[in-house]
Amino acid sequence: MAPPTLAAMPARLTIHLFESHPPSSRLNVDGPFRVIEPARAVPTGKYYFESSGGVIHLRSVLKNHPFRMDAQKFSLTSGHGVAMQYSTSKPRRYKGILNIRRDRDNLQVENVVSARDYIMSVVGSESDISFPLESAKAQAVLTQTRVYRTRPGDSIGDSTQQESYFGTAYVTPLVEKAVGSVWGQILTYHNEPIHIFYHSTCAGSTSDAFKVFGEGASNMPYMPCVRCDFCRDSPFWKPTRTRIPLADLTKEFGSVPDINSYDCAKRPTGLTLHQGGRIVDISGYQFWIKLGQRFGWDKAPGTRFQMRGKGDYVEVESTGAGHGVGMCQWGAAGMAKQGKTYSEILRFYFPGTVVRKL
Repeated sequence: MAPPTLAAMPARLTIHLFESHPPSSRLNVDGPFRVIEPARAVPTGKYYFESSGGVIHLRSVLKNHPFRMDAQKFSLTSGHGVAMQYSTSKPRRYKGILNIRRDRDNLQVENVVSARDYIMSVVGSESDISFPLESAKAQAVLTQTRVYRTRPGDSIGDSTQQESYFGTAYVTPLVEKAVGSVWGQILTYHNEPIHIFYHSTCAGSTSDAFKVFGEGASNMPYMPCVRCDFCRDSPFWKPTRTRIPLADLTKEFGSVPDINSYDCAKRPTGLTLHQGGRIVDISGYQFWIKLGQRFGWDKAPGTRFQMRGKGDYVEVESTGAGHGVGMCQWGAAGMAKQGKTYSEILRFYFPGTVVRKL
């Protein structure tokens, strides 16, 4: 019996930009670009949008430049992409249409872009420049699988909460070749598109999705523990050792955590915190997220960590980088260097899955 027919990939996507950066009332943009709404061509030069007085102002950075426009919202585009910088972001360039709106006194930016341009940017943004073609193909299939699962009205951001999307700068010839060669292919389990997870470096073994993420990943048998020694070239294969002042850690968490349980990859799954007179149970993944958000992701790059109190400091040691579930990106690169194809890489990290063409 033939597998059921799959629908087509969405043609265009709407991405909310700069979601991991502090809100700002100013957006710097380089011309030339064309303002679609309200319609007007903008000469070459440096400009900025600013929200104030209940409207958005478009002005030239040069004080002697007479260009001025005011509107409630702007839509703009450029054949070479629009170059812009928002808040603490680095300068980025985006294809498609950029919509700029007010959110009280701050600006919100969204990018309406073709699915293909978006996927190429994500593959480049999420991959190391040294990764070979077959691992980039595997990355492309995973991103296409997530895009395929996107439904009209779904909110798509540009940070690692979903996948990093940094515009056109990371779209290399290798990325273009990778996406073009697997275009329209997704990863399925029992003929259904899977939920995708990947991370930088597993440092020896991936983890079962359920053990790391809990009930929300209870129906993902295609992401078990997978032994992996292919990521030895990663800078995170060896342990990362850092320190946190004990007073700062206890102020945030109440105590140095006691680790109660580990998974098959020796990642902590259950921890206990002593907060005043209360005993608080927390998962290893939840603690790792809070630790990274509060003290920086360099303190424990991977979820395989341990902590020891040493005088006025807490020593933190971790191996790997990222949550440890799904495809190990450095491992995929290592497999590709050994001659494995993208489909072999995907079957290795997602047992029981099948690559299907839309």
